Amino acid sequence: MPFDRSFKFHDTDLQQRLVAAMRRAGVAHSVNAGDGAVCFSSEDERAFDDAAVEVRDFVYGEGSWHVCQCEPDEVCKYIEYMRRHGIRYVQETDDREPWFLLDRQHDPEKWGIW
Repeated sequence: MPFDRSFKFHDTDLQQRLVAAMRRAGVAHSVNAGDGAVCFSSEDERAFDDAAVEVRDFVYGEGSWHVCQCEPDEVCKYIEYMRRHGIRYVQETDDREPWFLLDRQHDPEKWGIW
């Protein structure tokens, strides 16, 4: 199976938790030496998703989170807004696309930053 997917939590401890969860789940993977992203096969996507959910639940509690995607050129705008308003977040990169893990109470569509 080719490793055609990649994912990274931009928090080192969470990324290590993800790798450990993937190992426990038996997901074949490698860790990119350059940026630390895990590479895996899309055939293992369900097991990967379960591992990622385990880590996300660790951060915010079971079912208390959501992820939002933004355009690459909007990342700085999102981070600036969240820092200015004290919003806790975890940056993620899924197949080179920027995402943010947020507490479910925060809805970026209501922030008016576009």
